[in-house]
Amino acid sequence: MTARLSSAILRQQGSQLIVVRSVNSLIIVMAQTPPPYGKPEYWDERFKTDPEPYDWLEGASILDADINDALQAHRDNATPPRILHIGSGTSKLSLHLRDFVKDPAQIQHADFSAEAVEWGRHQEKNTFGFEWDEGGADKEQLEEYGLVAENLQLDMPMMKWTQTSLLSLDSVVSTLSLGGFQIIVDKSCCDAIACASWVTVPIPYYFKLGSTASPSALARATDEEAPAFDHDEYSIHPINLLAIHLALVVSAGARWLALSFSKDRWPFFPDDDCPDVERQAQQALPKNLLDAGFPDPAKLWRMIKKENISKKTADDHAKVPTSGLQHWIYVLERTEVKLEIRGT
Repeated sequence: MTARLSSAILRQQGSQLIVVRSVNSLIIVMAQTPPPYGKPEYWDERFKTDPEPYDWLEGASILDADINDALQAHRDNATPPRILHIGSGTSKLSLHLRDFVKDPAQIQHADFSAEAVEWGRHQEKNTFGFEWDEGGADKEQLEEYGLVAENLQLDMPMMKWTQTSLLSLDSVVSTLSLGGFQIIVDKSCCDAIACASWVTVPIPYYFKLGSTASPSALARATDEEAPAFDHDEYSIHPINLLAIHLALVVSAGARWLALSFSKDRWPFFPDDDCPDVERQAQQALPKNLLDAGFPDPAKLWRMIKKENISKKTADDHAKVPTSGLQHWIYVLERTEVKLEIRGT
């Protein structure tokens, strides 16, 4: 599967992706093993050999309405809301996000690939550098960013760019601000992570669910240890771990805005109408693991929107493309349930 075929993903089935190609108006459906999306080397090589801007599934503005809604939901915050863009890659969305904030420092882009991070920094400097001359900012520019200075040379205000492995707790804790974000923008990053290998985690896990108060990622649990579990480690679907790690870095009420090719992207939110109930059940966390105290993503997030963004017909019914491809927008909201460090 070539890089540009990614938008033709129909659905995931086990370890394979069902993809389509149109050849002389004939739709060909094929099962293909996905690329090694869980390896940073794959992404580094991809972005190095194909540095042109590329947006997965839909254009850069597809989440604009949901971003505006999320910003409005946090308009009364004491401090401006912060945006975390995960899987930024070479998307035009990265620079587009600056249109939503007064201070670029409100935005952090996190990507698995060092190449993508450097690409993004370079694009931002090249695109906005003309506003910041060699002598530093003028007074009008300083006032725009809430700065006042006399004869002071300042670096151009920029968004933050970090290489982050979202499935590594060490990486998440060291590169992201725990509890510090109010909006997560996810333009098919969840799809790539869903294609990665299952992740082996220690049991009991480092964190457990706490009370229904504002999330405090580093609050220490003081109650009894988790019930016994017959494994000291366990392999889980990566989307479950992604949801737990992202819950660590946002505040209560934060929104996770996700674009996906999957009608049933979240194994912790069962969908009776999903195209592959068996696969969904396999990806869900087993009850005995949750009973043993492993954090349940369904307690950390609630789904407040699921929208099929297929083009509509004149009578406002969804028009399924000839290829059968459909894309979905999900909005998840962080609950009040805390994640607490398990006592030693």
